[in-house]
Amino acid sequence: MTVIYLVIAALLVPIMASSSAETEHQKRRFHGVQKNGNQCACTVRFAEWEFPVERFKEVQDLSQNCSSSLNERLSELDNSYVSVLNLQLYDKHNLLNMKNRLKKIKNRLESFSVYGNVKIGNCSGGMLRNVTRPLIAQLNPYGSSYAYGAWGMDSMPGSPELYWVMALMSSNIYGNSIRTYSSYKTFLMSNTHVDFIVRSSYTTPNAIQGPGVVLYNGSLYYNCYKSGEMCKFNLNTKNIIHVNLPNAGHSNKFPYCYYDCYGYTDIDFSVDENGIWVIYATEENYGNIVLSKINSNNLAVLQTWKTKLFKKATSNAFMVCGVLYATRFVSKNEEEIFYMFDTVTNQEAKNLNIRLIKFSPNVASLHYNPVDRKLYLFNGGYMLSYGVLFS
Repeated sequence: MTVIYLVIAALLVPIMASSSAETEHQKRRFHGVQKNGNQCACTVRFAEWEFPVERFKEVQDLSQNCSSSLNERLSELDNSYVSVLNLQLYDKHNLLNMKNRLKKIKNRLESFSVYGNVKIGNCSGGMLRNVTRPLIAQLNPYGSSYAYGAWGMDSMPGSPELYWVMALMSSNIYGNSIRTYSSYKTFLMSNTHVDFIVRSSYTTPNAIQGPGVVLYNGSLYYNCYKSGEMCKFNLNTKNIIHVNLPNAGHSNKFPYCYYDCYGYTDIDFSVDENGIWVIYATEENYGNIVLSKINSNNLAVLQTWKTKLFKKATSNAFMVCGVLYATRFVSKNEEEIFYMFDTVTNQEAKNLNIRLIKFSPNVASLHYNPVDRKLYLFNGGYMLSYGVLFS
C-alpha cells in the first residue's frame, strides 16, 4: 500500500484573516489509500474548511440586537433625566406631594411602638396619652385678619381666673398689648374686657415679638422686640424686666417649621406643674431644641436641658409635668404630638402618635395650663382648647 499525499486548495474568500492565516487555512493534507490498481481513494470533509457564515450571522444579529437594546435603555435614561428636570422646573407640586407621602410613611413607621404604663415626668398622672376634640373654638376678638397670636388662662395655680388674648398686630410679628377677661363667661360673651398696653409702639424696645407668650401669676412672659432677651410685663405695676437668654437663636433664626416656618417663634414660653419654662434652640446644640427652667420673678435660668430634636422639624412644643412634648404637621386639619423628652430621666421618644384636630394649617402657639389641665391653641386666628388624657 502506497501513501499518497494530496494538497487540496479550498477556494474560500476569507473575511477577517491576514494573508498568512489565509494560506494556512486554505491548505490541508490528507492520507489517501491506493485501490483498484492506481486509483487513490480518500475522504475529504469540506465542512472543516467552510467559514461558519450562519453562526457569524447569528452572532452579528445578536450583537445588533444588544446594541439596539442598549441604545433603547440609554434613550430611556436620557428621557427620564429630562423628565426629572422638567418635573423639578415645571411640576414642583408633584414633587411636594411625593415629599409629603414619604414623610407620612416615615411618620407611620415611627408610630408603631406602644408604651406600657411607664413612669415619666414628676407628676402622678403619667404620660400624655390622648387629646379630646376641641372644647372651645371661636374666632379671636380682633378678627380673622389677625392669624398669629396666643391665648389662654392665667397658668399660676391659685391665681384669680383671668382669660387673655394677645394678637400680633404688626406684620404678624410684633405686638404691644394684651386683652383680658375676668371670667370664662365674659370671655365667651366678649362683652367686657380690659386692654393692657405693654409698650406705646410695636417697634420700641421690649415690645412683644412672636406668639410664644404665656400669662403666669399676673405677668406676661414673652420674647423682647428684635433681641434674644426674655421680657416680663407685670399687669398690675406695668413694670417690665428683661434678661438675656444665653446663646438663644432669635429673630427667625430657629423658628418652628416642619413644612412651613412659623415666623418669629424662636423663643417660646411654657408653663406646667413645676413653673415656667422657655423653649428655644442654639448654634451650640446644632439647632436642636434647648429647654430651660427659669425663675418666674427675675427670669434667671435655673437649669437647662439639651435635646436631639431639630427645632425646625417641629411645628410647636409645650411642657407637661416636666416633660417636653413636640408636634408636627400632618394635614391642614390635623396635627400630631409625636415627641417627648423627660427632664427627670433625660429619655426621649419619637413615636407618640397623638392626633390633634385644628381649623387651619398654621399653629401659631400651643401651650398647656396646669390649672385646668387643658391645651390652648391659637390657630389661623381661631382660639381652641382641648382636654388632655394621661395614662
